[in-house]
Amino acid sequence: MAAIQWTDVAQRLKWEATPEGYDRIRTVWLKHCDTELRQDMEGLLSTLTDDCVYTVLRTTATGATRQRWDGQEGARAFYTALFQAFPDQNWQPEAVVMGPQGVFSAVVLNARQVAPWAGIAPTGQTVSIRMFVYFIWAPDKGKFGGEVVYIAPIAE
Repeated sequence: MAAIQWTDVAQRLKWEATPEGYDRIRTVWLKHCDTELRQDMEGLLSTLTDDCVYTVLRTTATGATRQRWDGQEGARAFYTALFQAFPDQNWQPEAVVMGPQGVFSAVVLNARQVAPWAGIAPTGQTVSIRMFVYFIWAPDKGKFGGEVVYIAPIAE
């Protein structure tokens, strides 16, 4: 799935919310989160469609960047870079919303950054990065079709 278009959003808003659908999304999302925390690449990839798309959007005072990874190999590259940049991750969830369209979460990653990630140069120091993440649900496949990650600065 590429960038989300308004027609896609309008269509997704018509999807019916059911207890069974909610349970399926919740189960897959919890597995995704658990395998990400354990840096279990194969478990993580099992929650994603073959044609998944990962997009990271970052805005700073000097401009904006956009990165994209396509398919399972792209997701593998995305997570390999994330795990290499932050070998010891401490995630602090701030909010989560689930619906038939997927999951939207707000999280803060606190970790020592030892390699570049998402256009952020490593400092070797502990950094805090706030992310708003949309996990795009693919109901026909029972998995996530990728993520759109918005990186926001944390006010001091």
